[in-house]
Order: sequence, then C-alpha cells, then structure tokens
Amino acid sequence: MMVSKLVKVDRSMWVSLVEYPDDTLLIEGIHQHRTELDTFVRAGIRFSREALKLMLPYIEEWLAEGETE
Repeated sequence: MMVSKLVKVDRSMWVSLVEYPDDTLLIEGIHQHRTELDTFVRAGIRFSREALKLMLPYIEEWLAEGETE
C-alpha cells in the first residue's frame, strides 16, 4: 500500500511525499506554472530508507544553520 502526504508550502507550491511498499520514499515538488495558471510543474526523486538515513544529519545541520541567522 502506498501512503502519501501533500504539504502546502505557499499558495502556489506543494511538497508531496509518497511512501512505496518497497521501502522507498518519493519527495516531489509541485508548483503552479508562472504564466499558464492552470498548469502545474512537478519534479521529484525517490530515495531508499537507507539513503535518507545517511542524508538526515546533513539535512538537520542545514536546517539548524537557517534558525541561527
């Protein structure tokens, strides 16, 4: 079973998270086209759980840097 979540970032941008049964996670950015307002642009990448665990310390560090500025 696939589990998905859609998080609204602002009025024209969303982040989609889709969990697949093979233990991978698709992270996809979706935004409204600037000139064609009825068109949406999507780009994403699918990661294994292991890859996300390896990247998590770097992501947490990057987020912490933004909080101190």
